[in-house]
Amino acid sequence: MGAIGPNTPAGIAPTAPLTPNALPLAPSRGRGSQGIPLRGETTVLRWLVIYYSQTGQTKRALDEVTTALVAADHAVTWRAIEPVEPYPFPWPQRPFWGVAPLCKRAVGCAIHPLNLPPADEVDAILLGAQPWFLAPAPPVMGFINSAAAEILRDKPVFPVITCRAAWRQAYRILALTIHAHGGRIVSRLILKDRAPTPINILTTVHYLWRGREIHDAPLGRIWPRFGVDDWGWRQAQHFGKGLVKLGANKL
Repeated sequence: MGAIGPNTPAGIAPTAPLTPNALPLAPSRGRGSQGIPLRGETTVLRWLVIYYSQTGQTKRALDEVTTALVAADHAVTWRAIEPVEPYPFPWPQRPFWGVAPLCKRAVGCAIHPLNLPPADEVDAILLGAQPWFLAPAPPVMGFINSAAAEILRDKPVFPVITCRAAWRQAYRILALTIHAHGGRIVSRLILKDRAPTPINILTTVHYLWRGREIHDAPLGRIWPRFGVDDWGWRQAQHFGKGLVKLGANKL
């Protein structure tokens, strides 16, 4: 769970939601969720990064991934998904719990236009997302269920997910909608809070409700820090180096 928020009528209105039904997890090459091959010829590609990040974790994950792409002279274009009504942070409890039904319906919320580049100027897409209440965050679904998601058609897509722990159900919904728009998932990166449950539930809720880490409170040093740790950021860097090695023939 990352953060949460209400539906709105303006901006890019989501279309009818695409329901998850039965969908196998997208194939991942190599080792598990970090499965990018590190062999093969290098081809410079034009990447489009589309993401939503309230706490900043997903944005940092994408920063770590794209560092290697930029260093290898790949072209990287960024587009942040912005809800028409920004979500509060830290979260009051009423809207925090109140958004759960919206997440469950997977309809998303209204977002501002993304001003995407022409489809023929994009070779591959990084899609940054996070689960809220076991479903993709409403801003992400607002994009996925809008006409703007046509940019995914016939494109290799690489989801980058940051989460507390449970991610599979949200990923299944995301993967289904990507495939429904004609996108092709090549590999994914899943970065989790590695503290054990229920400890990471307490650290996450404290951070979302208070806007600061329990680790930084008086006598709070016994608690782990919220979210993805240094090991996770190194995995994101490794993933980016693997993307550099992907030749156009592998996409």
